[in-house]
Amino acid sequence: MRSQIGYVVLDFKRVNEVDTTGARIIVQMQQELARDGKVLLLSHMPDQPRIRNVLDDIGALAVLSPDKSFVDTDRALEWAEDDLIRRTLGAAKVDDEYPLERFELLAALTKDERKALHGRLTRRVYPKGEVVFQEGDEGRDLFLIARGTASVKLRLAGQGRERRLATFSAGTVFGELALLDAGPRSASVEADEDLFCYVLSERDFAALVHDHHAVAIKLLTGLARELSRRLRRATQTIYELEG
Repeated sequence: MRSQIGYVVLDFKRVNEVDTTGARIIVQMQQELARDGKVLLLSHMPDQPRIRNVLDDIGALAVLSPDKSFVDTDRALEWAEDDLIRRTLGAAKVDDEYPLERFELLAALTKDERKALHGRLTRRVYPKGEVVFQEGDEGRDLFLIARGTASVKLRLAGQGRERRLATFSAGTVFGELALLDAGPRSASVEADEDLFCYVLSERDFAALVHDHHAVAIKLLTGLARELSRRLRRATQTIYELEG
């Protein structure tokens, strides 16, 4: 099991104090992990000035390096996920876009039906760091990712920061809730890297319903299956956290 672990996150959110012995243990842990090619990450360190002072007094912060310290555990996990992707892909750059026929959302569509849908899609590109839409926006567009990744983020009330809820990659979709219920965007989405999308607007979806009713029905059925899968995953996550 230990050989399968690549990253260890120490969460200091509820830690009130660390003495010099504890600080040395943390340094020893970091050194042992580094020898095995593994990474130690610290979360909620900016919230713990007393602990930072102890670590600094024995030179631990210099050993741990500031780029491995994060404001919360979610940011630490996000860094670990990105680093794992970089290690896995290496220097290779994937330029191929995910074709429409491979989207699970569109699996039930025939070739002619996909062609009809494609005629209603608009291709958009969002540079790395650009916000696709903000929480509370009134947009109704559905996004199908052809290349790149995007993260869904939610503002934390009273904390002046955001929490990442999920990351979507090529072959996945987002924005479906606003298309289905005509409500405001429930979260923000930001491009983690250059993002290439097929976009179905509310107007084009209405035209699809009018001109290609069967395609619209299959699309809605696919969205229902996707929402069901996400709900099941969320339920399983809650069960594991509460277990």
